[in-house]
Amino acid sequence: MVNLLLALHQLRGYTFEQSQNIQSKEANLQGNDYELTETHVSIYHGYTNFVKWGTISIIALLVLMAIFLL
Repeated sequence: MVNLLLALHQLRGYTFEQSQNIQSKEANLQGNDYELTETHVSIYHGYTNFVKWGTISIIALLVLMAIFLL
């Protein structure tokens, strides 16, 4: 019965941690790190370049396989 009540409270967003300063919790939440915007943008551009060149290399590999195997 106690475990059920604890689970219900956790689903509603209650946590049983020691209370901390709200501002420090906000700084740890994802999406509140606006000072790292340039880092996020550079990671995004690196990821899109990786996907682009990965796709191009796989297509080139498939074309070369088709040429040599047919």
